[in-house]
Amino acid sequence: MKRVISEHFTLAKREIDLLRTLQHPNVVRYFSTESDGTFHYIAIELAEFSLADLVEKRQDLEDCQGLDEISILEGSCRGLAHLHSINVIHRDIKPHNILIARHSVSGTRKVLISDFGVSKTLSGAERTISNDFISTTRVVKGTDGWIAPEVL
Repeated sequence: MKRVISEHFTLAKREIDLLRTLQHPNVVRYFSTESDGTFHYIAIELAEFSLADLVEKRQDLEDCQGLDEISILEGSCRGLAHLHSINVIHRDIKPHNILIARHSVSGTRKVLISDFGVSKTLSGAERTISNDFISTTRVVKGTDGWIAPEVL
């Protein structure tokens, strides 16, 4: 569950609209949105921990049933490749936004990309190589310390 203050919901609505269109095994699924006046609650696929948790807490990969370093990288890359194939640029890839969830049927772990708050969907004109770089880097988006060096 992601909780957003109602006055900031306009930004979150963009993320929700994008999440509704995304369907891939390595991208977090969106379920619904509810509000109580103060907050909007966004229900997304349940994950047990993030890649940051795995690294920072030195959680044992043996607990991850079917995941190792290579499969985490492969799952992340598959999710990113899907996003890029539909002209979505995430702009905030970092360990906190790579989630580890349990597959509902098999019980094995899977990798999910999450948090599309600063992502951008490129329009036709922005898809060219020269315009792509310029249009996505005018305003630096992302988390300090995780912004791609070519953007800086």
